[in-house]
Amino acid sequence: MHQLIRLFVFLSKALKVVGFLILKICEPPSQRRAVNHAPIINLKPKQTAAVQVHSTVQLEPVAPVLPSTAEEQSTAIAIHDLTPQIEIPKPEIYDLTPEIQLAKPAIEPVAIAEIDRATEVDAALNEAWSTGVTTYTGLMEYVKEKTGKSCSRRMISNWKKQNFKNVPAVS
Repeated sequence: MHQLIRLFVFLSKALKVVGFLILKICEPPSQRRAVNHAPIINLKPKQTAAVQVHSTVQLEPVAPVLPSTAEEQSTAIAIHDLTPQIEIPKPEIYDLTPEIQLAKPAIEPVAIAEIDRATEVDAALNEAWSTGVTTYTGLMEYVKEKTGKSCSRRMISNWKKQNFKNVPAVS
C-alpha cells in the first residue's frame, strides 16, 4: 500500500513537470516570457601564460570549480529523489474508540443514611395503612415501632390529605 502511494505521488509530480514542458514547447515564441536561466558556462580551458615553476614543486591537476547552478545541472536526477517519503500517521488506539458521555441518572439514588424523618414516617404510615391500621393511635403506635419515635396527629393528617383526598376523616 505504501509503495502504491509513493507511485501515485511520483506520477502526479512527473505529470505536472511533463505537462508544463509540453505547454512551454507548444507556446508560440511571441507568447513566451523571459525566464531567468542559469548563465551559460564555457567549460573549455582558458589559455594563460606559462608560469615558471621550480623543480622542487610538484604539480597536481585540479578540476575546474563550477558555480553551484552548474553542479546541480550536471548531476543526474534519480527517480527516488522525486518521491518524498510519505508517512501516513497511524491513529492511536484511544483515537479509534468513541468517547462515551455518561448522562446523570434522572433520579439519584438516596443512601439509607440520608433518608429524612418525614420520608421515614411516610413509609411507615403507608405500610401501616396497607396492613389495615386506620386509627390515629394505631398509626402513631405503628410508626413508633418502626422508627423508634412517635409522630403527631398533625403529621398523620397531612399524610392522609396528600394520599387520600376523598377519604373520610379517621376516627
